[in-house]
Amino acid sequence: MENEIKLLNIDATSVCKALEAIGATKVFDGVRTITHFDTPERQYKKEGTQIKVTKEGSIKLTITSGVGTQNVHEVKTKTGDAMYSLLTMLHLEPISRVDAHRISYELEDIDFDIDCFPGIPPFLEIDIASVANLEKLLEEVGMTEYERVVMGTPEVFARYGKDYFEEYSVD
Repeated sequence: MENEIKLLNIDATSVCKALEAIGATKVFDGVRTITHFDTPERQYKKEGTQIKVTKEGSIKLTITSGVGTQNVHEVKTKTGDAMYSLLTMLHLEPISRVDAHRISYELEDIDFDIDCFPGIPPFLEIDIASVANLEKLLEEVGMTEYERVVMGTPEVFARYGKDYFEEYSVD
């Protein structure tokens, strides 16, 4: 279980500077490709489950159910071909694909990901085991003014009047 809090409409440059000022280490800065899979009937989407493959250096299969505090199962591999073949054998097909810029930082057991998707303002995703010290952390880095939400990326898109799966639909 992890807690995933997003800060919306951030200034990516100032957030990077703030994270570096408190000693966070940059661990990734590049484009990642995110492909969502589902059955032809979109059964998993209807159930609120996401199956996605992310290429960000390695290949990561993530199955997520729930929003906010999520049940997350991850498998990593070095190549995507085997992962895609496995999903195809399970009668899953790609339903969306997007290339998005991500800058990732780590500080102790907290992950910070600045996501820059085409068509919406950047947001900061904070993955933290316990939200107890979150307010203190946000005060320390000067990020209390940003809108805080507990939702997945498709729901962030909906906040801006966009449908994530339509925007990045695989034809």
